[in-house]
Amino acid sequence: MNGITQLFCYITLVFLSFFSSLAPALASEWTGASKDGRVFTFTKAGTTENLTLTLPTHDAELVDLIDLPGIPTPYVLVRGASCEKCPSNPKVLFLQNLKTGSKLHTFVHPGKVTDTKTGSMLFDGRAFYGKCVAGGKTNYVSFQREHIGKRKGYRNSVFVADLESNGTISERLVEGRRAPSMKYTLAQLKNKHCTEIARLNRSTMRKAFDLGPDRVGIVVDEDEEKAEEERIKAKEPVVPEAAPEIPATKPEEESN
Repeated sequence: MNGITQLFCYITLVFLSFFSSLAPALASEWTGASKDGRVFTFTKAGTTENLTLTLPTHDAELVDLIDLPGIPTPYVLVRGASCEKCPSNPKVLFLQNLKTGSKLHTFVHPGKVTDTKTGSMLFDGRAFYGKCVAGGKTNYVSFQREHIGKRKGYRNSVFVADLESNGTISERLVEGRRAPSMKYTLAQLKNKHCTEIARLNRSTMRKAFDLGPDRVGIVVDEDEEKAEEERIKAKEPVVPEAAPEIPATKPEEESN
């Protein structure tokens, strides 16, 4: 293969990647519903094929179904409580492909989370799904701010989960200059290539709000936690820390 042919092939791939990122998302061929908020049944249009998905929650609701070219089963995006017996039932998002053996992924629900005891902000984020990040892939993306301790303050990051054509999900957390651009995502949203998940503001007990791995979770400063417990025992007033806002549409409100 000569140099001109190689150059032509490279330019073609670049153009295909660019235009694929501009292609609008198509409605899924599948529909789904749940009677108990835990077990979902999905049916493919024009067939009698049924698939089920059981989630570790009790009040889940379907957010959307996402089809990808080349894979017969859709990705399912659901929101619900993180567990049945949590003291405050913090809302989370579940994402999984209906392919047998695929892994269930759990994400923090977008919106602002405040500490019930202190009123301080623990987490704030906006989340989107579709072709939301440059590169042409379909993904889930969260622009988020986390509280990582009184001394360290807040951390800004972008969490991306790419939906792969083999039914898997590839996750990455990006900080700093290499982080995906919200400006690009909002442009994709405006052009209907990307969908924003409605924010849900809620309060919860810090210890009950288990966000899992550090990539999307809250890192609790142990010294701060002990000091907070002492203040509560002494009934000392606590002044909430100020944190910059993430601009967003009017959220739903929930107090757990």
